[in-house]
Amino acid sequence: MSDWLAKARLKASSAASSAASALSSAASSVASAAASRLLAKYDVIDCGNSATPLQGGVHGLWMIAHARNTKTNQEVSIWTFDKRKYTSDPRYNKVQSYKSAVHTLFDIIRRDGSLMAKLIHPRVLKLVEPFEETAASFTVVTEPVVGSLHDVCGNVREFDLGVAEVLAGGVQLAQAIEFLHTAGLVHRGISPWTCVVAEDGSWKLGLGFVYAKTSVEADELRDAFNFPPHDANDGPPIHAQLAYTAPELAHPSQPNASTAAAAATPMQSLMDFGIDNTMGAVPSTVATPPDAAADIFSLGAVMFRALSSACKSQTTELISCKGNAATYRRMLLDAPNSTGGAGARLHELRNLLARSGSAMMNDANEPIFDLLSNALSQNPSSRPSAANLTRHPAFMRPETQALGMLDNLLAVETVPKVQFLQSLAGLLPAFNVRVKKSRVLPPLLDELRNANMQSIVLPLVLEVGQSLNSNDFSAAFRPHLASLCSNATGESLLLLCSNVPRLQNILTDQAMAQYLIPLLVRGCSESDVRVHVEVLKHIPGIFSTQRSNYAHLQMLLPQVKRLALETTAASVRVNALKTIASVMPHLSKEEMDGIIAMLGAIADHDRSSATALCVAGVLEAASKSGGIERECLSTLPLLITLLANKSLSLSQFETLLSLVNGSIQRVSNARRKELKEQADVQRTISQSGGMNTTSSFGSMPQPALGATMTAGMGAADPFAPAMPSGAPVGFGTAAYAGGIGMPSRAAPIAGGQASTGLPSAGGHGGFRINQSADPFAPVTSSGAPVGFGTTTYAGGIGMPSQAAPSARGQASTGLPSAGDQLANLLGNNNTLM
Repeated sequence: MSDWLAKARLKASSAASSAASALSSAASSVASAAASRLLAKYDVIDCGNSATPLQGGVHGLWMIAHARNTKTNQEVSIWTFDKRKYTSDPRYNKVQSYKSAVHTLFDIIRRDGSLMAKLIHPRVLKLVEPFEETAASFTVVTEPVVGSLHDVCGNVREFDLGVAEVLAGGVQLAQAIEFLHTAGLVHRGISPWTCVVAEDGSWKLGLGFVYAKTSVEADELRDAFNFPPHDANDGPPIHAQLAYTAPELAHPSQPNASTAAAAATPMQSLMDFGIDNTMGAVPSTVATPPDAAADIFSLGAVMFRALSSACKSQTTELISCKGNAATYRRMLLDAPNSTGGAGARLHELRNLLARSGSAMMNDANEPIFDLLSNALSQNPSSRPSAANLTRHPAFMRPETQALGMLDNLLAVETVPKVQFLQSLAGLLPAFNVRVKKSRVLPPLLDELRNANMQSIVLPLVLEVGQSLNSNDFSAAFRPHLASLCSNATGESLLLLCSNVPRLQNILTDQAMAQYLIPLLVRGCSESDVRVHVEVLKHIPGIFSTQRSNYAHLQMLLPQVKRLALETTAASVRVNALKTIASVMPHLSKEEMDGIIAMLGAIADHDRSSATALCVAGVLEAASKSGGIERECLSTLPLLITLLANKSLSLSQFETLLSLVNGSIQRVSNARRKELKEQADVQRTISQSGGMNTTSSFGSMPQPALGATMTAGMGAADPFAPAMPSGAPVGFGTAAYAGGIGMPSRAAPIAGGQASTGLPSAGGHGGFRINQSADPFAPVTSSGAPVGFGTTTYAGGIGMPSQAAPSARGQASTGLPSAGDQLANLLGNNNTLM
């Protein structure tokens, strides 16, 4: 059972008391028949799972339940008529006329079953099992239906009728009536209850042939009904529903086809309601049984009801008479154009159609109005025959014929099928979402099995899918998508790949991972350059959303890299490089390094300007995603080499140059920021203010108050150490290159070097990592922290002593002076000093 049918079987709620009564009645009807031989073969699925059960047949007396064959799983609709509604009435045993009416009703219902068993036509409801009668009920099993037209016009949720669908259904009912009339049968009981909507969405004549007459019996037609001049009571309905009955059957004084003036003009049918004839009438050319025109009137009244529902009109019936013959006459015959009259209501519907119809259907309003006016004429001879009605301009509209064509699409010859499918895309806006889902999509999906039609059908399927809920469409499309993605070749594969964005929008995450990603991988492996381009164009769009993941990327990236390296088509390489640039933020460090190495090979092999610019684009993406170190060491050097490409135009060179400059600027800014942060950290350490001797640094000498800690070179450097007075001083670059000195309170020594407690250029201190103290503190062999010479310990941190500097500018640290060491090394050659 399709999802839309399951939803359609939910009816609108009514008052709680009536709801309980209705459900109880439906359950009782099915239960009463449950013991029958017929129903033993079926499991009832539901009885119209809502407050108002599905109803159909004459006056809606049949309850419709949905069931499944216990052996074959075939789904059916089970119709039950509960006799006890009448036989348990006290009047049945007390009032003879009531009892006689009940038996008359039972007789005509038996006749209904007998006639339906003989009528085999696509537009007549198909019996699956013959009528069965028990003491408590009548039962019949038919093909599955959504419900009667009465149900879908107001009682079934999720069944929003559209104008195009009503027209398509109307012509199908006209075809059924034409079949009856050709067989010499007049229905006489057509109403929303006796018309059904089948599971595939088509409209058919259902149970309700109880008042049908053959041509032999036609002379008695005018004597068949005797409607009361008051509202109908709850007695057995032995007459047709008056609101849908032609005036010649409701009032015998009205002319019928055999007595009406043969010279009646087409204008007469329209002048009944004061309407100008703008469309003209279709002349009758088919011989029909006497009073067959009564069925045309009933069809017109049914279509009025359906169109009112499609237009969301508060008026439901053309003639709201509640079975009262006097009200019927006033509304239809005596004052049709007064407020509430049939003519006034027809004009009201005309206005509603003009206001509520889609833009595509606006030009259908006048043909529809003309059709109703002719069908509802008071004069039977002015109504078209059923055969001519099927060819009315309103029924010949492309939207109307499209739905009929879709119902039988598999049986249509190839050439007209192709022509129809090529025109279908322009007709889709005329159909609402439910029609697209239930009547347009299924036959198109079936047609996908034909490989020769896939290139035409697939775009239509995807177009329909755009307007449906993604879960609904994915569920319907998935069985076909698996085969398409696995087996599509040539144009079909190209079409699938070019529609990746549509597929992405309408598929669930699971279906996307299961079908779409493998499709793209397969597209990369094809030999068709067009497929490669389409795949590569759409991969970035997939990874721009949160629906893709790293596993998908791992499947696609090797294929994209292979295309970038191996292809001989410039368009493929360009799109492959663009794709790589778009996914660069999602890649790991190792993957980025591999791609950068690949770019060098591509740039060496392909010296075209387009490739150079695309390589630069990938390098730019890598620079922004991979950090400054990668930019310095990998991307910037390769980017600079691209400037030497001889195929570049001036504007292209300027573009590359701007990328190079941008990269250099990023590196400069990042390095300045990094070095400044390092200096700030070191300054903070220097100025932290009096480290006590109980810290992890042990008995570390304390820095002088107000001293400045810097990391510069030369007095002009903005980060140079300063005197306590604030004046910058220099320090020996040979001894302190990159080092950080912590000044003592002593004055600077001769030669412009501050007394920092560090050894002189010739000095060297012992250095040992003290694991129990600061890991970076230099120590003597005894463990006391000392300064150290930067010639040996470039970048180290010297801890100042609080002693005064020596004669040669070195703090007293317990280590040999610089002069002593140099004397030993140089043989006391002071000239070298």
